[in-house]
Amino acid sequence: FATTLSTPVAFSANFTSTGTSISGLLGSTAHFIRITARNQNGVPTAFVQVTTTTPTGVFKTLEGTTSTASDTVISGSLTSLRQVTLRTGFDSFPQAVKLQIQDSSNTVCGAIPAGFSVDATPALQPLTPLSVKFTYLPADVSGVDMGRVTLARYDPGTNACVPIETRIDANNFSVTASINHLSTYQLVQVSPQVNLAQARIFPNPFYPSRGQGWMTFDRLTADSQVKIFTLRGQLIFEATAGGSGIVTWNGRNHSGESVASGVYLLLIQSSSGKRLEKLAVIR
Repeated sequence: FATTLSTPVAFSANFTSTGTSISGLLGSTAHFIRITARNQNGVPTAFVQVTTTTPTGVFKTLEGTTSTASDTVISGSLTSLRQVTLRTGFDSFPQAVKLQIQDSSNTVCGAIPAGFSVDATPALQPLTPLSVKFTYLPADVSGVDMGRVTLARYDPGTNACVPIETRIDANNFSVTASINHLSTYQLVQVSPQVNLAQARIFPNPFYPSRGQGWMTFDRLTADSQVKIFTLRGQLIFEATAGGSGIVTWNGRNHSGESVASGVYLLLIQSSSGKRLEKLAVIR
């Protein structure tokens, strides 16, 4: 099977899509796709290779093997008819690993029976975050305030549920998130706090080089403003918590540059008061 797919769009059209569809691929087969782009002068970029596995039918377990030479995409339908798409970077693992994605109706984190689990053989954790898209069924969220729904990771070691920043597409019944740990994930409905007394900051210290990916601030009030400063008072990050009361920071400043190792000041402000903390970044 071989084909060429081209979707040229005028540079002036401000085209921002990051995906396209290719039909006619063989099922249960790994495909290697080379991608390039052209700038406003028609100059092409270097090719980037992506490996994708295209299973057919409905599966109890989705499997795919990662590559250290290119990104890998594993996508398909689980037995619950929920769709899962998992993307790894070429540098996500130090060696090729087999990933297994399974359906999960575990409600240990809450009442919404929609989730999945991800495992690897050999049992390695990612060095860089993975991207996941997961669809849920309308019946899963009947009567649920979607403005307060997020994806959470279940940690069996501490029996805790760790919420992660999640993008909800209620029109298409899907969620998109970055995950930095292979575990069980579940959709949960969280309740913003009435004050900042229970606010959590983790991990602190933050080790980006260990695959942690981001620092999380949760149990915030819905209107909380989060600001991070250098010790000299330079503002490097700011965000506002939504209905979930969660903000994440990936260790980069306003310019998208990775901040240096060191101590930073965190200021959380809301209508109920403010809180000042110290953060540590260790690269």
